[in-house]
Amino acid sequence: MTLKTKYFLYLFYFILLLSSCTKVEPDPVIKSCDILPDLTIAEGNSANAKMVNRCIEVWRNMKRTKYVHNSGKVIDETNGVYMFDCSGFAGEIIINKSLADHYLDLMNNRRKVLDIDSTFFNPSRPLASNMYDYFRKDILKNNTTSTNDYWKVFMSIDSLKRGDLIVARFDDQWRIEAQDGNTGHVMIAWEINSVNNHNDVVLQILDATSSPHSNDTRYCDFPVAEKNSGIGFGSMIFKISTNGHRRPYAFKWRLNSKYYYNLTQGNKKNNYNRLEGIIFARPI
Repeated sequence: MTLKTKYFLYLFYFILLLSSCTKVEPDPVIKSCDILPDLTIAEGNSANAKMVNRCIEVWRNMKRTKYVHNSGKVIDETNGVYMFDCSGFAGEIIINKSLADHYLDLMNNRRKVLDIDSTFFNPSRPLASNMYDYFRKDILKNNTTSTNDYWKVFMSIDSLKRGDLIVARFDDQWRIEAQDGNTGHVMIAWEINSVNNHNDVVLQILDATSSPHSNDTRYCDFPVAEKNSGIGFGSMIFKISTNGHRRPYAFKWRLNSKYYYNLTQGNKKNNYNRLEGIIFARPI
């Protein structure tokens, strides 16, 4: 065997080994551990400040995290272990621990949830669809902003600030067609950039997920995120309407995603969830 032949064989085996260790994803993750969350304590005693400071408290205390649903949840403040899903993180870990009356209000205003077999069930805690339906149908109604004793609910990106809830609800008919049991996604706004000329805005959000966003702390040397899942900060893109309401109507899970999760598209083929809507809410 000539030296040249050996070289090409070694090169072939190297490429084969490399390909077997590389997981190809449709939307590669943009990683940067230089983008750190702003952990400046919120001043004052407002409900919003309490929520922001609870987020910072959990982040600083957290030693280990993982994305799990209700049956596997762990909220261990002593050892810094927080394991839950998006609505459980926002609801039980953040809101319930900092604003117990607000969480009770969410609990008291749960609606039945449509399951993927077209039957309804009563959730034991507020899910993404519960929060969205309460904020949208009971508080906001046909307005662009409205309040009750606990929440300010609004549409405009211009009013969004750190600590506000962002609730995206998936379309029920899409969920049945796609057999997707998730009712939506709940996030906490953290850093809000300016809307660009394409009517897009990059938001750094805090959430719990099994699929990290761009520039996501779950990939970095921060609290241990098992399987890169659990609680963390990451960046997403939201598409903003131009009709004067300045409301978000679509989002990209990662900055370089090919498709938007939006109000009209989404099917089994591309697996991008179709939305019923996106809404903002602030505790008051």
